[in-house]
Amino acid sequence: MRLLGTTLQELPVELALPDSGRVAAMREAAKGADAYMTEMEAQSGVSRYPLTLDRMEHAMRLAANRPLDWDADDPRLGRFMRACREVAAEGSSMRPSRWLYASAYRCPAICTQRTFAGAPS
Repeated sequence: MRLLGTTLQELPVELALPDSGRVAAMREAAKGADAYMTEMEAQSGVSRYPLTLDRMEHAMRLAANRPLDWDADDPRLGRFMRACREVAAEGSSMRPSRWLYASAYRCPAICTQRTFAGAPS
């Protein structure tokens, strides 16, 4: 077995966008969901929900296919922001399950003890 050396290698997951680009992308996604979003609302949304471009598009499609909440101040914007929140939560909730699966694969005895500690045998 040979090592490649001490040089650190990084693989880009996604090309970095400046904040202005992410704000513009958030506004375009809102427009695609038939919602109007101001620059300040988009900045707030980008900082609150750090979504990739693909995830913003997913939120746009979710929002566009959901009914409006007529009790909200701005039904269309509220629908889009709820979709962004759900997509952001979906992304963060997937990480622990991947970790748990990887842990179970590497060491099934430890994972079994943690998962079924209170279950009757």
